[in-house]
Amino acid sequence: MVVSTIFYGQNVTVSIENLKVNGVNLSNGLPIDLGTSSSANVTFRVDLAKDQFYTIGNCKVWISVFDNYGGITEHFITNVPQSEFIVGASASYDFDILTSEINFGDGNYLSAVLKQNVQPGTEWESEHIPIIKAPPFELSPSSLTLSCNNTNPVIFTVSHSSGINGTITYQWNIGSGWSGTVNSNMDSVTLTPIDGIVLPSDVSVTPIYNGVPQSTITCNVNRASFSTSATIAGSSSLCSTSYYSVNNLPNDVSVTLWSISDNNIATIHEIGNHAALTATGKGTMTISATLTNLCGQTKTIEKSIIVGSPTVTSYGINGGYDNAAVNSVIHYNVDWQIGITGYEWSVTPNTTCSLGAGPTINDSNSNVYVSTTRFADINMGACIGTYSVSCKAINDCGLTFIGQKFVEVYDPYDKYDNPCDNSWELSSYPNPIKNDGTIFVNRYPPGNPCDDFQFKTTKKTTNKVKIYDFYGNVVYKNEFNINKFRLSDLNLKTGNYILSVFSSNGEDLKRIIIIE
Repeated sequence: MVVSTIFYGQNVTVSIENLKVNGVNLSNGLPIDLGTSSSANVTFRVDLAKDQFYTIGNCKVWISVFDNYGGITEHFITNVPQSEFIVGASASYDFDILTSEINFGDGNYLSAVLKQNVQPGTEWESEHIPIIKAPPFELSPSSLTLSCNNTNPVIFTVSHSSGINGTITYQWNIGSGWSGTVNSNMDSVTLTPIDGIVLPSDVSVTPIYNGVPQSTITCNVNRASFSTSATIAGSSSLCSTSYYSVNNLPNDVSVTLWSISDNNIATIHEIGNHAALTATGKGTMTISATLTNLCGQTKTIEKSIIVGSPTVTSYGINGGYDNAAVNSVIHYNVDWQIGITGYEWSVTPNTTCSLGAGPTINDSNSNVYVSTTRFADINMGACIGTYSVSCKAINDCGLTFIGQKFVEVYDPYDKYDNPCDNSWELSSYPNPIKNDGTIFVNRYPPGNPCDDFQFKTTKKTTNKVKIYDFYGNVVYKNEFNINKFRLSDLNLKTGNYILSVFSSNGEDLKRIIIIE
């Protein structure tokens, strides 16, 4: 683009050439349009030319933006020495014009002015390059989400920045599916969906500012996703036949499909908004109900169901010992089973002891701790003999046997019952114990006719002790030749641990300790 005009004096021209706005060449006659952006980058070259015999002396070039109220924003002031301006001179410029530098409407422009430094201070100015900006119109709401069967009125409003001088009209386009009155003088309209089932069109408006159409703005209309608070009502356990329905089902929503996730363990019979299930096996599954609204949108809700008695995937009880001393605690556990709500553990005495003198259970889940108890009356002796520990998985439909284990309970203090038995037992007490208490450790049987393997300093034996958590991690280890140590020194958390003692005699004895 080349524009040049002589405003004062003769034989001097000032021209703005190769004008680009945001990197795009601007054609002759077109304004610099900032649109609704906050700024626009302009690059151009200013060329000066004069007759070689015409002397004007040293000068300056002003690059300025003028608003339509007479305000000036000077971007560059460039010296032009007389020695460099014999017949011509040239300089390139690159800067941003801000929307805050101009006003809405006509009369804003960019220009380059050459002015003498000395009297008479003659000025030569380039052509005015118009600058315009579009009022930032906004449509509210900018987007609209309508739920199915919603026919509530909606207000659409156009807003714009203050300081706009001129006439504004509006060209509305409401498409189809709306009812309401609009005209070109309305910056706000109230529209109502004609049908709650058929989604109406997008709504758009084109502001016309001083007869010039501005950018069209549109409110996109979408259908809201189908959400529901409905749930499936019915038993979570299916033992024979159960009936299911949908709670909180709206009047305009229906159940269009019932299904189950496993047809091998149950059958389903649909009865409209209800379903009947009959157990044919056992396991776990889900029942699903597909809900459909008037707009054809679907939503699936589910409920988990346990079918039949528990399904045992792994038989047998883990843990335990073949034999254990009176006053010890034995840990048992079972693998996870499908479709269970709990476990039933039992201990059956097979001795001549009085009722209640045998092992007792202090837990009733997949992990159990069985304690073998001594009579309160020491004269009655210990309750020794063979005991069975059994476990069954249970739910609302019944029980399923998992496994059984046997343990031989003996009294290590009774030398007549088991004299000089080489089966040694480890004792620690008290058990359970507070995490800041002192634990005492012994091995029996003590005294003659068997060797004394108690931890006595007089024996000068060295014993290695380790404490494991139930994941097999060593949480404490040490070597000692005394029979006690304080738990506060170990800083152990509450829980169950395994105490292991390996003596210089080659024995490796273990015992469960419970820290409270």
